[in-house]
Amino acid sequence: MRLLMRWICFALMIATATACADPVSDFIASDANGDRLLQPNEFRNFVNLRADAGGKAAQRVRSFRAYGRAFAHVDTNDDGAISGDELRALASGD
Repeated sequence: MRLLMRWICFALMIATATACADPVSDFIASDANGDRLLQPNEFRNFVNLRADAGGKAAQRVRSFRAYGRAFAHVDTNDDGAISGDELRALASGD
């Protein structure tokens, strides 16, 4: 299951670069409080926007309702929020 979640999270980040809508715009639109970080509820909105844009991994996260697991995987510094740097690092494989 852990390997599956890693793959889904990695694919989610790759999908942000290839899906129809602009992932940066989706990040900004999801950042409700404007702090340049995604809280869990904002991350859920981000995933849903990516899924609506055709992101296959985001669609999988949504269909499995695996938002919490995906969030935990992306939040590499365990501060309870996801930065653009954390998303970029995951997408680049760092």
